[in-house]
Amino acid sequence: MGIYNCLHTEVQCPRCGARTEAIIDLYFGFKNLLEYHLGDIYQWRERKQPQNGGRPDGGNVDGEGYTECAICRKASFWIVEVRSDILQSVRPDPNKQPYDTLIERREHRPYASHHQFYIEDANESGDTSDLSFWTDQTTRDKLALVPGTMGVNTATYGHVVVYSELHDAEPPLNLAEWDHVTEASLEIKSGVLHVIGCLDDTGEVFNVQSCPYRVRCCHANLAGGNDAGDGDDWYLVQFWPAPMDVPVVLKRWEEGVA
Repeated sequence: MGIYNCLHTEVQCPRCGARTEAIIDLYFGFKNLLEYHLGDIYQWRERKQPQNGGRPDGGNVDGEGYTECAICRKASFWIVEVRSDILQSVRPDPNKQPYDTLIERREHRPYASHHQFYIEDANESGDTSDLSFWTDQTTRDKLALVPGTMGVNTATYGHVVVYSELHDAEPPLNLAEWDHVTEASLEIKSGVLHVIGCLDDTGEVFNVQSCPYRVRCCHANLAGGNDAGDGDDWYLVQFWPAPMDVPVVLKRWEEGVA
């Protein structure tokens, strides 16, 4: 990724009011999506294609994302303004509420061998080789379950971008932003939750409470999947403590239907 613009400015947290000097870097980067860094605190990503197609000479763009305050460490929504390839300002978005439930967020790129990655209890993972795990129905649902493991079906057979978020309560959801959305329950007995590729040796590890979790998986840009290499599809996995409940498909992707 290349840095196209860099602005040293003062930003104010809309939650605690702290003012901090920050370097705002504008990236035109991975998968043709705009990415921004606020100092070294956190990375933002848009959930749709930028208006200028990711070109540094493409005109005006309004992007939004969320990041942590360097003082109170709480996540809040911000608006970034880009005018003619010059980063002009960063300000709180008056139309958004702070993402109060977020505890921790990570980005990683598991290898989705056989079009799948897993969310699992690191020490109590189930048998995903059973023929009842991936069936015609669970493949259409893009969600497979055995005790201790949840399988996510991906459009790409290769590396995929996954954002994993630990929350202390159910986060908000806008179905219009996603191609496909599922929710299911997963009991984490060991206190260690793992997000990992199908055949990967290591993945993202979250130390959590030993309790049931509700896991939401949001799929984006599924039309950009690739059967033979890295694709443009990406995924948001959100999990929070909640009683066990039945799996549901909140929004279904039908291939070839926008």
